[in-house]
Amino acid sequence: MKFSERILLDVAMINDYIPFKITNKHIELLEEFCAECDRLGFVNNSSIDRMKFDEVNEFGGYFGMMYNGKLVSVAGYSHFPEMGDDAWRIFYRSASFPGHSPSKGLNRGIGKRAKLYIDEFIKVLPNQKLYITTNLDNGGYKHIVRYHKAMKISHKLKSSFIIHECDMQLFGVMQSIWRFSVDEYLLQRTKEHNL
Repeated sequence: MKFSERILLDVAMINDYIPFKITNKHIELLEEFCAECDRLGFVNNSSIDRMKFDEVNEFGGYFGMMYNGKLVSVAGYSHFPEMGDDAWRIFYRSASFPGHSPSKGLNRGIGKRAKLYIDEFIKVLPNQKLYITTNLDNGGYKHIVRYHKAMKISHKLKSSFIIHECDMQLFGVMQSIWRFSVDEYLLQRTKEHNL
């Protein structure tokens, strides 16, 4: 079997909306994803370079979700030394095509697909501190600022697993840093399964 046929077989075996680790063998899928992101105006995901794919893979990685043989969602994780040696950013450079979004926020009502990503982050980063960053403002890209507003609402809810840690400048952009409480998240997941 040729290498290209093996890759097609691997891609065909990926179930819809089940997270998988994006590797170099998925570059063609990722390039198609980036081209669609560029068309949609998703600047941070408009190219593999803008996603910092090689840099992130050196100290983290990306998960993706497929639908009907097409990559429709990505979410990365990357070492976050600004918050400590055991700190990691999750949902780094995350993007989903319209109609395939994993969630509208990260608390009550969190989508099934977002939970699947979170479960993968917890598996690959056991006993690590997890953080999510949101831009306070991003030059008029409403979808990015909308996510920040959703996080502000989520962290105020009872039993929230999102805690506002601080605001800081990262890579020239003011961002909010949100600590993700794995313990609270797992407690809520246990309660869901016991209903």
